[in-house]
Amino acid sequence: MTILDDHKFVAKPPAMPAGGAIRAQRLLGGVPALGLLGLFAPSFAQAACLPSNQSIGTSLIGPLLGDGGNISILPGGSVTGGANGVDLIACGASRLDNAGSLSGTQGIVLGTASAGTITNSGSISAGSAGIASGGTIGVLSNSGAISALGRGAASGVTNSGTIATLTNGGTIRAGGYGVQNSGGLGSVTNTGSIVGGIAGLRNNGGTIGPLANTGVLSGGAFGIRATGGAIASVTNGGSITGTRIAIGNDGGAIGAIVNSGTINGYNAIYSTGAGASIGAITNTGTIRGNIVVQNQDVTIAGGSGANFGTLTSGAVTVSDGNLRLTGNQLLDQNVTVRGGAGVVTAQGVLQLATRHTITGDFALSGGTLDLLASGASAGQYGGLSVTGAVTLAGGFALDLTDGYLLATGDTFDAIDGYTGISGNIGSFALNGIACSSVTASQWMCAGSGSNALIAAVTNGGELDIVVQSVPEPASIGLFAAALGLLAWFVPGRRTAPGRISRRRRPRS
Repeated sequence: MTILDDHKFVAKPPAMPAGGAIRAQRLLGGVPALGLLGLFAPSFAQAACLPSNQSIGTSLIGPLLGDGGNISILPGGSVTGGANGVDLIACGASRLDNAGSLSGTQGIVLGTASAGTITNSGSISAGSAGIASGGTIGVLSNSGAISALGRGAASGVTNSGTIATLTNGGTIRAGGYGVQNSGGLGSVTNTGSIVGGIAGLRNNGGTIGPLANTGVLSGGAFGIRATGGAIASVTNGGSITGTRIAIGNDGGAIGAIVNSGTINGYNAIYSTGAGASIGAITNTGTIRGNIVVQNQDVTIAGGSGANFGTLTSGAVTVSDGNLRLTGNQLLDQNVTVRGGAGVVTAQGVLQLATRHTITGDFALSGGTLDLLASGASAGQYGGLSVTGAVTLAGGFALDLTDGYLLATGDTFDAIDGYTGISGNIGSFALNGIACSSVTASQWMCAGSGSNALIAAVTNGGELDIVVQSVPEPASIGLFAAALGLLAWFVPGRRTAPGRISRRRRPRS
């Protein structure tokens, strides 16, 4: 059946099934379409699914009933339903393409039937659900606008069946959940905008394959909310935002989280509850907000080369495990592991621009502790306060910022508060220039004829980096340094090789 405009139509009567019954589509004004075919079949009743091609180019009062065939709503065409705009409950559809507009309490509803492909490049406006499926959909693709602005559980897309592929390059917006799943979603790809009054995406005990976002995924409370079930992985190159929690996992399983964009919330990543688990976190973008994880150890990998991931605006709390940091990471958060009984291990470049506290032990294991300094006063450089033991088996670096130049006597409190310190500093770099060893406890950093002598000094319960001399004149950013080797220091005794110089602070 093809509807051409408000006054003309072409209707080809289908072959009569046994018993003389076929489905009926309702036209403008609520007149049954097949009632207009009374000359051919005066006593039709709704029965068997007879696939056909339906093309809507004008206004239709719905619901439009699927018959298992193809449905096209053309640009300028519209279907206005009461309960449902397009009803695929009984027969489903081979393909449904909407380039016009659909509206109803539910825009498109699919019971336990199937639809091969549903595409929307037009608009779907609904009260409770833009698209609601309990059946099977092969591909669901949106490049237009889907909205369900009712309150509570209103969802742009809600699935309790199976959707093999969901892609969004347009807008999905709902009063409750942009996308809600309690069934199976094979994969979700968002390059557009998915927004919910409660959550952008909710997985309520269902399963979701790889979730990839390079657009906007946000909610009034949650960006992603998983209550049970499983999400294979989350890859974000766009933004995931929730006022309370950006990525929340309550008792479910989320695989690897890979971020090169922004994850932003009061709690950026929150995985708690019995059985809750997340995979490794890779961050080359920005994670802004608390990271709270129960039940496991956590690994956070950063960038490489000149690329650093950033952890900021909150704290990292690993309640029941340890934290391992690899790659390049700018840490702008306090860290607590096992309530103070765990270990933070740095195996990459751990960069600090301000002072932060590790509640637990700290191990530098093949990595580099990189302090940024815009001056030598408190608050102008990075450092660590550690409540437990410190083990050093890596390098140190000092990078000067904001035009700051070293001066004789400048002292940087690199690590303090520890209960014990051991190991050695195997290398030192200044402004990204590696220093060569002069003696077992000294390094020389050379450049354009300028030299600065730098030493590592333990002073009570802290490890200081001290500038012992800077020849005049000093060239900008080019220094030579010698760093005292910290060798298996245990309070009360020294252990070879190498000696750690002790420095008394002048009385004030």
